[in-house]
Formats: sequence, C-alpha cells, structure tokens
Amino acid sequence: MELAVRLAAVAVLGWVIWQLFQPRYVFMVRVRGGRPRTGRGRVTPEMLDEVRTVCAEHGIVHGTVAGILRGPRVALVFTGFPPSAQQQLRNWWTASGSGRAR
Repeated sequence: MELAVRLAAVAVLGWVIWQLFQPRYVFMVRVRGGRPRTGRGRVTPEMLDEVRTVCAEHGIVHGTVAGILRGPRVALVFTGFPPSAQQQLRNWWTASGSGRAR
C-alpha cells in the first residue's frame, strides 16, 4: 500500500511539473480543408479572415496558428504554415495591435 501511495505522489508531481512547462495558449485556430476554425480561446472575425486569406494565397490546407504568452506579449506559433505565410500573419498581428496580452 505504501508503494502505491508513493507512486501516485510521484505521478502527480510529474504531471504538475509537466503542466508548468507547457506553453500557455491564449487561442488556437485550426485550419482543416483550407478553412480556419477557432479551436481554443477567443479570436476576432478579422483574425479568422486574415488566416483564411493567407491560407488561400499560400495554398495551405491543414495547419494551426496559436497565440502563446511570452511575458507580457502574445506570440504566434505555427504548424503547417510556410515561413512566408508565418511572416505575413506576424506582420498583420503587429499592425493590428493584437500582440499585447490582456
């Protein structure tokens, strides 16, 4: 019984440490079939429109755009987006003033 309690405590401690080092997502937009949908958090219609436009321009069918907290700012991270599309969205993000955490 004592071994089971120790194993449970180690498992809980491991989970807590793992959670502490995970990025803090503010939002996530998933692109499936070239259509962006909010997967987590709240995203403005303008953001979805911009992601839709960038996907159409670059032929992106699947991927994600997420905002994670980095200090007082929200940084964009991507999967499935080529560097030119990433930069286009970062430029829009900065110009729209959306990079500040609220």
